[in-house]
Amino acid sequence: MKRTALIWATLLLLPALVSAQGGAICLYADPTGTNCGFEDNTPGLLQIYVLHTLATGVSSSQFWLPKPACMVGATFLKDTNVLPVFIGESQTGISIGYGSCVNTIHMLTMNYAVSGTSVPDCAYPVLPHPARYFVEAADCDQNVIAATGGTSYINSSRSCQCEELARPPFLEVSMEGVGFGNMGTTRTFDIRNVGGGQLTWTLTDDQHWITVSPSSGSGDGTITVTADRTWLGAGTHLGTISVESNGGNQTLLVSAVVVGEPRPKGISVGVNPDKMYFERFDNQHTFMIRSYRSNDAIAWEARLSVPWLIVAPANGYANGTESSVTVYVDRTRLGSGLIHETTIVIRAPNGDRLNGNPTIDVHVDGPKEAVTANHNTTWGYVKALYRD
Repeated sequence: MKRTALIWATLLLLPALVSAQGGAICLYADPTGTNCGFEDNTPGLLQIYVLHTLATGVSSSQFWLPKPACMVGATFLKDTNVLPVFIGESQTGISIGYGSCVNTIHMLTMNYAVSGTSVPDCAYPVLPHPARYFVEAADCDQNVIAATGGTSYINSSRSCQCEELARPPFLEVSMEGVGFGNMGTTRTFDIRNVGGGQLTWTLTDDQHWITVSPSSGSGDGTITVTADRTWLGAGTHLGTISVESNGGNQTLLVSAVVVGEPRPKGISVGVNPDKMYFERFDNQHTFMIRSYRSNDAIAWEARLSVPWLIVAPANGYANGTESSVTVYVDRTRLGSGLIHETTIVIRAPNGDRLNGNPTIDVHVDGPKEAVTANHNTTWGYVKALYRD
């Protein structure tokens, strides 16, 4: 049976990033790249030659060639390098500097001791370097050329066939941080997919004064970052935005400077929205509650004046992050009439004022119902912040 040891990873060009032809990283039975078939079941020394073919203008590369588990009769001995600079080894990830811009070049020899027990159609992949997302090369201008790699099969009846894999997504963010200075409130940055496939991403922030929109998406996108300075005191305020994707993650540092008086003292709590509208078959909505004091949590409770409204939870602690509170309408307890209105008052359990006692106005359409319906309608938020 013809043994095949040609493994290749065509290095696909990234638009607007490279100008050189990446070529392919290949494994051959000889250092000239003319023979990709050899016997790997004869006990003794097996040498696999790693070549970078058709690599016009490329000066370095990094990749990973771990011995596949199906090579049960082979023991890796060592790499023999013919180039002046290399870091690591093929089995754990290797980076090689060629010393000049080259065309076809013999880069590395992998030495194995074999006993002839490798199984037929044993897949041997060219993989990305463990520290990177791609099999990579660099041209003479230090542009990066990237691809995922490929797979071929040892002890295969097929002659020198390789199966190329699609490039995965790769996240690129247009800036490393978002600075608002002492006046700005809105900034934007771009998310791009410089790999293949479909990039999906989500964004999260760690400060109440930072808002990102949109917070998730796919493909390329422009992200708007808003800084709410309302409850920020004098000084420099820092936060982060985390971008997580199927093509890598990135964290952006966010900064805002406030010049002036310290933020107001006292118990500061905000609710969002400050109005709720229940249509004919609506039975529940939510509002968010958040404190704007940085030290300890602020106790609160919701006060109601009607029997047909339920708030859950009815009390809690606002500690600087948004908490969700659900408002339910019990239509079986509604009185006569088509419109019902009331106000939810947020106050401190001990009777202290919560910056004027925030309120949520509630408007309910529809009469008393024998059976509670279970429909929802989205109602836009109107941000309401309060202070003494």
